[in-house]
Amino acid sequence: MNLIVTDSTFSGNRATVAGGAVRTRRQSTFTDVDFVDNTAGNGAAYQSTDLLGATFTRGSFLRNVAAASDGAALRYFVLTATDVDFGTGADDNTPHDLSDGGANQYDFSGVVSVSCNGTCTTP
Repeated sequence: MNLIVTDSTFSGNRATVAGGAVRTRRQSTFTDVDFVDNTAGNGAAYQSTDLLGATFTRGSFLRNVAAASDGAALRYFVLTATDVDFGTGADDNTPHDLSDGGANQYDFSGVVSVSCNGTCTTP
């Protein structure tokens, strides 16, 4: 069964290890969902171990903090984000916006669309 979330906000959630707001092994779809001020070791807002990936449409990732050096607001295997606000300045995520849990880490400013499958590209 897939995880589907719409018109929601995940704010102020904390996890010691991973997935401060959401940690799943399911293919996931998020539409108009905001992830704000979440913390974790990795994947402060979202972490997935599902190889089928996650889709984010609109929404935002703002001020999420991951403690680990490879940490990010999102930690993924396969990911598509369309018109998603990754914050900038005081609203930026720390230390990165996206991470594959390895050497690939990405930082964006403001609203972007991005596709990740091994590496991330913006249209």
